[in-house]
Amino acid sequence: MYNQNIDSVLRKIERETREELVVFRQFGAVYFTLEELEKLHRRWKVTIHFYERLFGLFIIMSAGSFLCIPTAFVLGIIGLQHLALFMLTLCPCCFLVGFTGAVLLYIKYGSFTFQLNIGAQLLHAIYMKRSIQ
Repeated sequence: MYNQNIDSVLRKIERETREELVVFRQFGAVYFTLEELEKLHRRWKVTIHFYERLFGLFIIMSAGSFLCIPTAFVLGIIGLQHLALFMLTLCPCCFLVGFTGAVLLYIKYGSFTFQLNIGAQLLHAIYMKRSIQ
């Protein structure tokens, strides 16, 4: 129950942020007030934090999958062949899950540099709105 509430709130924040970022990228900061820009920047921070955490997890999973091979050899030497075989089959599975997750994350959010550029544009727009007032 609790996890479903968190997931639904995160999806709602992500969807609203994505829609407003599309408007921001197409039309600029002219259509937003200072408060709206600050709120959008806060929600963008939540989204980018989620993106960083997930992308890091997928990269660690992909890179760490290659540790399964030496572990399998050690287990084979010790005499645990069934566990060694499990580790050898786990290696490509972990790599594929990590790689696929990273690619899907890239497709959904774009590159990390692109996300940072959006954040910089938001900060610049906030700075410009504050300097006008």
